[in-house]
Amino acid sequence: MGKRVNWRPHEAELQILSDDLIEGRVSYDIIKERLASLFGPAKKILGVDARLRAFLEFLFMKSQGPYSPYFMKYSHIILMIIRRSRPLRHNLNESGAHTIGNMILNGRGHWKFVISDFNELSSILEFWLQCGLHPQTPRTIFDAILNKNEIRFRIERLDGTLLVRLANIFPMFENEIFPPDMDINCLRKKEPEPFKKYYLNIIQDYYSQGKSIDDIIDRENQRSGETLVYRNQFLTFLVKTRHNFQCQICAAGDPAADPLGIEVHHIIRLADRGKDHSGNMIVTCDYHHKQIHNGKIIIEKENEDILAIRSNGRLFLTNSN
Repeated sequence: MGKRVNWRPHEAELQILSDDLIEGRVSYDIIKERLASLFGPAKKILGVDARLRAFLEFLFMKSQGPYSPYFMKYSHIILMIIRRSRPLRHNLNESGAHTIGNMILNGRGHWKFVISDFNELSSILEFWLQCGLHPQTPRTIFDAILNKNEIRFRIERLDGTLLVRLANIFPMFENEIFPPDMDINCLRKKEPEPFKKYYLNIIQDYYSQGKSIDDIIDRENQRSGETLVYRNQFLTFLVKTRHNFQCQICAAGDPAADPLGIEVHHIIRLADRGKDHSGNMIVTCDYHHKQIHNGKIIIEKENEDILAIRSNGRLFLTNSN
């Protein structure tokens, strides 16, 4: 078996090759020649050209994850390479669930997209099929993760960071992730956002392209569609960011005595066919969120731009998201 090829000393040249492919200045057939000029003679790892594997590592790194503005740009080249390489498809089919599971766990492996919630997982599973690979499902991926002794041990030890990470990506399996007596919402408040760094990097990437926070939210609103039972966690993070992680009800003039935790409440619940859309969201502290669910605060649309907040016989107004 050949040794893994390190692509990092050639990052600039690989970027030029990627740009040439994206812009259509060269065809797929030129890849082998350009990689040979960078890395020398071919060696194989599990039947796959080690130089091609190195290029794929670079492309996965550049793609980041489906929420990234770069995903479509670079994943298109990955798709093209996988569809044209039978040995590569064989490798990925042999280890499909394990490979995607490693992406979710940020485990060992050099071909990794970031997967932060169920919507990103769904995008990767769709991409998997487009590559001509055997289909995977949330169930097969989740089972592959549970088959890891270390992961089962961490779940049994109630590793909060891991539990929240898995619940974001597999909300349909929450009863298998959390013990029956655990307060899931309380755990979520205690644990830091597991993908905060990833989301902040995406926001900075958009900013570098001249986009504003409103532009990014508009893009995610389009992605979220009409009715999603499982929320777009990135969109939730964006709406919190727009309000500097401050409660809109407190800011509207009804301050909580102890405004711990910042959450996003869907005005019309997703389970009631409400939209996973910023216009159906309001940022609240933990205190006001409980008041909403207890029926002590009523949130209504005053008009397209204004939300009416009725609390203890008083009326407060805040901007719609």
